[in-house]
Formats: sequence, C-alpha cells, structure tokens
Amino acid sequence: HAPLAAEQVSRRLLPALRMGYIAAPPPLIDAIAHQVSTIDGMGNSFTEDAVAELQNAVALNPNFAFAHTHLGLALCFLGQSGKALVEFDTAERLSPRDFQAGLNDIGRAIGCLIDGRYRDGIDFAKRAVRQNPDAAGAHHMVVVNSALAGEVAEAGVALRYLKRLETRDL
Repeated sequence: HAPLAAEQVSRRLLPALRMGYIAAPPPLIDAIAHQVSTIDGMGNSFTEDAVAELQNAVALNPNFAFAHTHLGLALCFLGQSGKALVEFDTAERLSPRDFQAGLNDIGRAIGCLIDGRYRDGIDFAKRAVRQNPDAAGAHHMVVVNSALAGEVAEAGVALRYLKRLETRDL
C-alpha cells in the first residue's frame, strides 16, 4: 500500500464503509468513522505549530524521550508516518521503561493505519493494550486496524471491550 495522509484515509475509507464495500456491522462502521475522522481533524496548523515546538525541544535536548514521543504523534497527524516512526523508535531507545511506552505503540499503530499496514498496526495496538489495558486509544487502534485488515470478528470483540472500558467510569 502507498502511504496515505489521514485526510486521504478518511476520503477513501468512509465512503467504502458506508457503501458496504468493507463488510462490517453498523456499530463498527460508526466506530471506525469516528476514529478516522478524529485523526483526519488533527492535521491542522495547531499540529504544525506543535511539530515546530517539539522539534525545538528535541534540538535543545536530544535525549528528551517525552518530546520524541509527542513529536511522533504530531507527525502522524500530519500524515508523515515514516518520520513519526523514527521518533517513536528514538523515544523508546532513550527510555525503554518510560511510562509512555504504550503511547509509542499507539503512535506506531496510527502510523501503520496511515500507511495501510493494518496487520502491523494490530500488532502495535495489541502491544500497547498489554502495556496498559485501560488505554482507550490502544483499543481504538485494535478496532480500526483489525477492521481494515478484514479481521471483522476481531474488530468486533475489541469494540465490545472498548465500549465497556469507556462506559465503566460514567
């Protein structure tokens, strides 16, 4: 698959889901549409400003793992998944036991979603779930990447767990 910016993902994916080209039950389609539109809406001037600030933070302190993680996320939301993956790898190398380790894997799963590497995205998202079972973002990435990889049953299981997770504290 050729890499896709988040905007391209939503432009191609959402109509395919709504028209039934990707077989999934309506609740799953709604969940996927929400996740993809969230990613799509993040690539804006705010994100570009964040990238500039985070690049400055990394230049001032190249060993600042936190900045590398968040720079990776911002780059993902701009559709620059290749650069983002380098930042996640750097953050993990600098601080392998960091409290944000799961966030690096969520970011990797987002990057895989953008690149169309859904099965790799499932693996990263599941690793993030193992690191923090309460991380809703990790479960979102399991749902979306599973559905797009054609693993609709797995996506459905993940979606049911995600709904319980998101409603248990209400």
